[in-house]
Amino acid sequence: MTGCAGLRAPRGAAGGDVQTITVAETARGRGRGRVMLVALLAEADARGVRDVFLEVRDDNPVAQKLYITEGFVEVGRRPRYYQPDDVDALVMKIDLADWRTRRETGGETGENA
Repeated sequence: MTGCAGLRAPRGAAGGDVQTITVAETARGRGRGRVMLVALLAEADARGVRDVFLEVRDDNPVAQKLYITEGFVEVGRRPRYYQPDDVDALVMKIDLADWRTRRETGGETGENA
């Protein structure tokens, strides 16, 4: 397995959550995380979800950069969320209407921005 991803996005809900995105260490750096993230966001959008949230480790700048380049913004922090390491989680959110518009107009920030 090279990766997996999970989404909680009930049809018509105001908010959804990226539950997980994991890429095998041997497959990292090839854009697979972005492909999975875009698929999750597209599915949430198709279900009529307005905003998608996620938590990311404060000590994972690679994942943070991926989320920021797709349009996520930090909206909060959960102290010592990841155990047993006592690592904070950054809570991030994306507005799917804005995300869809950027993608449709070619304004997505993307990996090479």
